[in-house]
Amino acid sequence: MYFLIQLYRIFIRSRKWTLRVIFHYVSVAVNNSWLEYQRDAVSRQVLRKKRFDLFRWTFETAEALCKAGMCV
Repeated sequence: MYFLIQLYRIFIRSRKWTLRVIFHYVSVAVNNSWLEYQRDAVSRQVLRKKRFDLFRWTFETAEALCKAGMCV
């Protein structure tokens, strides 16, 4: 099994290890929320072609955060 976080990792070049840790945990949170979304979609019997894939989920999450003023 491969790790989902390696598919769409947020890369940041910084000497500050704290920023790298923060962005790592943001990636972990996005991946965990997608896994929970998948589990809920299966239990609600949503068609597979109507579900978000991990890339679209990540994109939609980033877009929602930017619209909410969370991005710089």
